Amino acid sequence: MRDMLALCDEFANEYSVAFNVNNSKCLVVQPRQNRGLPSPNLPTLNFRVGRNDIEIVSEWPHLDHIISSHCLDDADIFHRRSCMIGKVNSVLCYFGKLPSSVKLKLLYADCSSLYGCELWDLWNKNIDAVCVDGGKL
Repeated sequence: MRDMLALCDEFANEYSVAFNVNNSKCLVVQPRQNRGLPSPNLPTLNFRVGRNDIEIVSEWPHLDHIISSHCLDDADIFHRRSCMIGKVNSVLCYFGKLPSSVKLKLLYADCSSLYGCELWDLWNKNIDAVCVDGGKL
């Protein structure tokens, strides 16, 4: 990793490019057998680009999905759920006076996307938080 970052620094110096270290994060994915254990002491990794340390994180958004060092879907499931709730509230707030049939089409078109959910672990208990029992509405 340090060798690749050194190549980035060489490229940056040669072509007058500045890398924004705030847009770079280090996320260490633990081996499968260690995923239930506490995270190791990561601050000792000390990766740098352009004489700046790269922040080490345990989870980070990428393409609007939350990637976790433990490869768990919990944070992403709750993030997707929050996004969907926000979209539903927006549709109901801005289009509340329209007929129900129109609101239903808007809700289906704008709020039904759970892009990336096909990658979730289907045994994750937090998926139930996305689904709502029709009797409770």
